[in-house]
Amino acid sequence: MWREIRCLAATVPVIASMSDRAASGGYYMAIAARTIVAENLTLTGSIGVVKGLEHENVFVLSVPYYRVDIYVWVGVCLPDEAELFTKSAQHVYNQFRDKAAYSRSMTVDEMEELAQGRVWTGKQAASNGLVDVIGGLSRAVAVAKQMANIPQNRQVTLVELSRPSPTLPEVLSSIWNSVVAADETLHQLSNELTSADEIQAYPMSLLEIITNAAANPNQPTPESTYPITLNPDAIFLTLKPPKENPDDPSLIHPVTGWQILERDSQILRLGHNFCQTLSSKLKNPNSFKKEDFIGTLITYLEKCKDKVGISAGVLQSNEGYSDLLVEKLGFLIDKAVLGLVLEACVVLETWELLETLIVHGFVANSCSSNLINGLIEKKRSDLVCLCVKHVKDIQASDLVSVLKYFLSPPRDSFVRMVRVREEWESQALEAIKLASDKSLGSFLMAKEASVLLMMAHDGFSANELCLHYLLASSNLDEVILASCIGKFNGTEIMGFVRYLGKWLKKYEKFPRACPCPKASSMLGLKACDWVPSLEDVVKCYGLVLDEHFSSLVLHPEFHEELLFIRGVADSLASTARLCCTVANLSERMKSEIKGLTCQERDDGSCRCKDEAAVTVQYART
Repeated sequence: MWREIRCLAATVPVIASMSDRAASGGYYMAIAARTIVAENLTLTGSIGVVKGLEHENVFVLSVPYYRVDIYVWVGVCLPDEAELFTKSAQHVYNQFRDKAAYSRSMTVDEMEELAQGRVWTGKQAASNGLVDVIGGLSRAVAVAKQMANIPQNRQVTLVELSRPSPTLPEVLSSIWNSVVAADETLHQLSNELTSADEIQAYPMSLLEIITNAAANPNQPTPESTYPITLNPDAIFLTLKPPKENPDDPSLIHPVTGWQILERDSQILRLGHNFCQTLSSKLKNPNSFKKEDFIGTLITYLEKCKDKVGISAGVLQSNEGYSDLLVEKLGFLIDKAVLGLVLEACVVLETWELLETLIVHGFVANSCSSNLINGLIEKKRSDLVCLCVKHVKDIQASDLVSVLKYFLSPPRDSFVRMVRVREEWESQALEAIKLASDKSLGSFLMAKEASVLLMMAHDGFSANELCLHYLLASSNLDEVILASCIGKFNGTEIMGFVRYLGKWLKKYEKFPRACPCPKASSMLGLKACDWVPSLEDVVKCYGLVLDEHFSSLVLHPEFHEELLFIRGVADSLASTARLCCTVANLSERMKSEIKGLTCQERDDGSCRCKDEAAVTVQYART
């Protein structure tokens, strides 16, 4: 099987997707693929062999180079038989290990450290090189599309080639066998309960219940016009049995009174009518004014509020009443209604209302595609950044559009990018102000945040500041980012390489800079969450080299940038080696200090503790 998969992988892309566990034999099959995808908790590895005898009269076959030896198990393991078993198991293990090493581009010694039957989680396996990508089946499909040069937004058909699905007679037979077994168990339990002292049990038959239910002439009521139940709690309170019969032994008691509440139906009708009204008006946007749209939306939300019976806590006399109302009641907007509302916001340019919907998380990924494209056409760079920050699971095609827009922005798009720069500048100045206050409890954190935000702001153009959000976004993983980078043209590649080069130079100049996630919640410096880490930058560089290696090598205009990057990378690598040496020294000194015997001074204090503290502080420095 391994050989067949390997031969297939030589002609077409083969990706192995491992779910909850794929150890030993599962991993043996996976290493024949080009790429291995595992989930974070996938049981992976177990590169080892277990051999044993479970039954008598088992023939043991050994095939050396020049003869065939056959042994018969008689209950006692002879020395030559034990040696044969050991050699046979070791031979199979060596084959497994060597194939894994070849597949993962490791030496045999490196693979030996990971093998020996050890089991790893998917996350651990990714860090030590046993798998390539973390993710599920959808991630594997994305990798397959990328390797087959299929656009990520194109729909593909997944064909399952596992065991055939059971036929209808087989399914019914299985259900019937289960019912019979359950019926026998219930009868046995009923008899035991009946024979017990002071316990009165009624005979129960699951077959009788099913038969009676099937023979019931009453047909179920047709589906409601509005089948979505917004609040089922009140419905269950109205359900009542047709009669009270304590002697009824049946497990199933029919009830009456099931119907959707009139309030819920009215809310659904409101959404349906609002969709029809808004759709008809959007067909002729020239005659549809912004005030009319906002008034229609306010009326819809107020009616929903009254039907649900909640208070928005907002007065109509308040400034920005429509935005406040959407902020409080946006959760009542249905997805179908939301799509039309977003379209109307873009067409009529009601940007404040749209910003409220985005920031408060009401925009779903199903509605984001048209929204992002519309914002790019309108050159609303600030709102595109908000979508990247607040909308989850943005489609890969939309991320490509956003990257291309920020790397090669139109001339008239910089007006809105100035707002993004002002936000970064405001956060950086606030961090510097906090770092200047030494009485602040989180003074050191403020210093770290000020360095981080200073790096992110200084030296970057307005469109490059927008790129910060994309690199630090959870929407971009390696597979999606590689697909996006692969669609860059020469100008976009050069812009992206120069942007990443600025980050490398910053991290070389300020080696103390590191992510500061607590500053967002403790100091209110939200921009700290959107500063790309050194790991993010290096990952992007690697993907650029993978996707456009030939272009970077063959075109001389890239050579100067690559030479500059090489110098910075060498400097960072030498610093990292020095830091690793100092860190190892620090850990060793701390472990040795723990083993010291305390020596008391004349005043009874411990001299070793003070010396240990000084030594540890020196090691850290």
